[in-house]
Amino acid sequence: MKNFMISQKRDECILIFLDADSYSPSTIQRGAKLADAFGCPFHVSYGISSLEQEDNADEVNFMLTESKKMSIYFGAESFSMCTYDSNRGFEAAFEEVKTKLQITQLVLTGTIESRWQEIFHGSTVNYFLKKYPDMELHIVSQRLAFPYEEWNYERGKKSSLQKTQDGYSLTYHAKEGIEGLFFKEKTTDFETGIFLSATENEIKVFDIYDGNVINERTEFYKSLKDK
Repeated sequence: MKNFMISQKRDECILIFLDADSYSPSTIQRGAKLADAFGCPFHVSYGISSLEQEDNADEVNFMLTESKKMSIYFGAESFSMCTYDSNRGFEAAFEEVKTKLQITQLVLTGTIESRWQEIFHGSTVNYFLKKYPDMELHIVSQRLAFPYEEWNYERGKKSSLQKTQDGYSLTYHAKEGIEGLFFKEKTTDFETGIFLSATENEIKVFDIYDGNVINERTEFYKSLKDK
């Protein structure tokens, strides 16, 4: 039995795969923990279609920035974009990434069924298990999301925070100030919600009430790293 177990040993390598519709930064965190448990490297790839780049460019760019920063923070071997413009294009792009990085385990967010069913015309799990029987599949539950992922907000809008005498106010017109995305609360008629800004060094979260900044928070990856 001991010899049999040794013969089955292989070098593991994990791929954390993200896309705009199923994006969850906690997937990177959980995938990193899985890699640590296996004592193996992990990579992060972000799948993006040409249509998404055109229709939701601002939101997608923010997610790309955040996922790059988290990949670096949690120690990913690499971060890449998996671009495609058709279902067949996606399959080819994913195959290239898997082969190049010699992936043995795949980590996905658990909120992806509707999108992936559209691509694969069936169950996501069944597709990957059938297509890649030598690759293990891990689904990360949405319940393991970061606090601001429990979205009670509308889709983000490109905006900026403009300096005022009393602090900062939200505007959709000024080209100067802090640029980012504003996510309005669904249950309010006021400009109330959260404003997310990505810079070269950090992710900032601003709490907005009636168009004005009432609180500022920096990225909270460190508080989640040990969970």
